[in-house]
Amino acid sequence: MRTNFMDPGLQVYGGVLFSELVHSGGEIFKGLPLKKYSDHNAKSNNNKSKKNAIAAAVPVADSYYAGNSGGCFSGECVVQCKEQDGMVREKQLSQVRSGDCLQVVDAAGHVGFSPVLCL
Repeated sequence: MRTNFMDPGLQVYGGVLFSELVHSGGEIFKGLPLKKYSDHNAKSNNNKSKKNAIAAAVPVADSYYAGNSGGCFSGECVVQCKEQDGMVREKQLSQVRSGDCLQVVDAAGHVGFSPVLCL
């Protein structure tokens, strides 16, 4: 099972059929038109004057969907962290700091540990 198919750390899960479905579904999704954003002025409720509003950046399809940077995880999710004494303990993502050594899985499915370089 792959809970977040865009996360490169989870690419080793799912199997051939799942990968084919992700690819074909992704092509269909990328072909859909993006939401159209409009540049408009915001009205203040208290003095009926117009204020210039900064329009949100329009997403670009390749970076909005096809990119795999980042992930969506709650700070309450846990990861395996190798402590300085060599013991592996669970740690909430909200508590992860630069220098922590977290359990990772590479593209070949090998499990190891990698230090957090920055947040």
